[in-house]
Amino acid sequence: MIRKFIGGLFVLLLAGLLVVPAMGEVTEEQIQQAIDDGVAWMADQQDPTTGEWPMGGEIAPTGFGVLKLLDYAFERDEDPFDEAYVYHTELMLGLEYIFGQVQTDPNGVFFCASGGGHETYSTGIVMMAIAASQDPNRIVGNGPLAGSTYQDVVQGCVDWFAATQNGDGGWKYNPPPASNDSDQSNTGYAVLGLRYAEEFGCTLPVLIFGGLENWVVAIQDPVNGDPDDGGSMYRIGWPWVNLLKTGNLLFEMAFVGDDASKLRVQDALNYIARHWDDAGITINDPGWKPTNYQAMYCLMKGFAALGIRTIDGHDWYDEFTEAIVDSQDPMGWWAGDPWGSTLLATQWALLVLEYVVPPYEVLIDIKPGSFPNSINPDQNGKIPVAILSTPDFDATTVDPASLTFGHSGDEPSLSYRGKKNPRPQVGYEDVNGDGLLDLVAHFVTELCGFIHGDEVGHLKGETYDGLEIFGSDSVRTVPPHGTAATDALPMEIATGLSVSVAPSPIRDVHTAYFELVGPMAVEVGQLQVKVFDLSGALVWEQVATGAEIAWHTEDLHGRFLANGIYVYQVLAEVEGNWISVAVDKIAILR
Repeated sequence: MIRKFIGGLFVLLLAGLLVVPAMGEVTEEQIQQAIDDGVAWMADQQDPTTGEWPMGGEIAPTGFGVLKLLDYAFERDEDPFDEAYVYHTELMLGLEYIFGQVQTDPNGVFFCASGGGHETYSTGIVMMAIAASQDPNRIVGNGPLAGSTYQDVVQGCVDWFAATQNGDGGWKYNPPPASNDSDQSNTGYAVLGLRYAEEFGCTLPVLIFGGLENWVVAIQDPVNGDPDDGGSMYRIGWPWVNLLKTGNLLFEMAFVGDDASKLRVQDALNYIARHWDDAGITINDPGWKPTNYQAMYCLMKGFAALGIRTIDGHDWYDEFTEAIVDSQDPMGWWAGDPWGSTLLATQWALLVLEYVVPPYEVLIDIKPGSFPNSINPDQNGKIPVAILSTPDFDATTVDPASLTFGHSGDEPSLSYRGKKNPRPQVGYEDVNGDGLLDLVAHFVTELCGFIHGDEVGHLKGETYDGLEIFGSDSVRTVPPHGTAATDALPMEIATGLSVSVAPSPIRDVHTAYFELVGPMAVEVGQLQVKVFDLSGALVWEQVATGAEIAWHTEDLHGRFLANGIYVYQVLAEVEGNWISVAVDKIAILR
């Protein structure tokens, strides 16, 4: 498997990953040919003596060039650092040029144009390029930071961004920070670089997220009945609103924890829908048509970060690819757009074309209405699994025949009814009382491949229109016959200790309180709460003295978690011994 960064998120490229086909006249073969020709032309523009993609002393085109060559290798299932890779020489020269341009100051590491300036743009784009190597422990071979790891360099850039974030929560072209002169173009590339850094294993200070939340609130045009409602301004109070900057806004919203159901996200999407067919010929035009490549790139990364596949009935990838393929020169390049040269336009076009749609994560509920979802792998039977509808996903669009479920999610365990004309054993009902119709499928236990000790069950499938889906939920496997369950609570504690969680579900607030109650609560020395996502990954934990902990629905990095179902475990320390008091689900439905 290959980890790939697309549109702001690392995703796993597995056999069968859905690559979006164009639904118009452009075929997948035409798209791939356009990519091959474009990358070849771009590679030819590199200065073979310096490794730079020259453009008036700016380092950004070299960052984009390295990013694209890394991308291209991983798309071909190749190691970019293997000398057999067709663009290995160009890639290594580009990286050598980048590391030769490293700048440092007391704040950290940054990059800039050869004559100075444009530090924010430059640093964000170079961070993307280095992190796209997917090799944080790789050693820098030249320049001021030779001997450091790639991750060390990117972490230094994170530290620099933390120190240069403005008081309004965004960033401007170059430091020093000020109170209110950030702009959405620079902030967009800063946040993109930070998101790559986060996936690269770097640590992002919590204050970055808090400041950016303030920025998102302030930079979005208020909904008051004018054409700019919900879009993104350029600076606070400067209503130069367009689709490019609103694409940046969507990505920033996803970065601070929003999902597509959030009202302010919907406001931004409504702005985009209203201006979808607007022209983008000059920098003062609000739209993307016919060939505003940077606007397409910024919209793409925002849509991808939020899992947006269509906008007001428009398949955005279909329309973007048609426009890009049709406008490519026979030599492989794309003409400059309102925002950049032919080189930059070609790089933006290539980054949009090679977008890959990750499988869409859905909410599932194994054995609806039951917890802890006990399963005995040694017994025959059926396991009901509900795929839950949400405001952004209609479970009734799932093709039941595509569903697999079990230990890994690849097990063909779906139960069928009827002998002459077997059909999937599925039904449709509202299992969680939210007014939306859910799909409930039944799977044959012995075909699911569960083994004793499994804690998570996985489901995979597709919708009727080809969107791949996946989901996970916790399970508890019943011990093998003749084996006694362990870790039971002592009777006097089990009957005298319970957990109160409020509010649950969490709606319109950011804080939930876990409190131990009962006559034994006074004996508790410390309390620990762990929160897991449905894949079983730990997303937050805290230990505190006493019997109460407040959780502000943030993750381990201080970023607000997206809406969804999570599993919490509450442990108590009594007389020096830690005991598990409760394991249950909690939903965030802001």
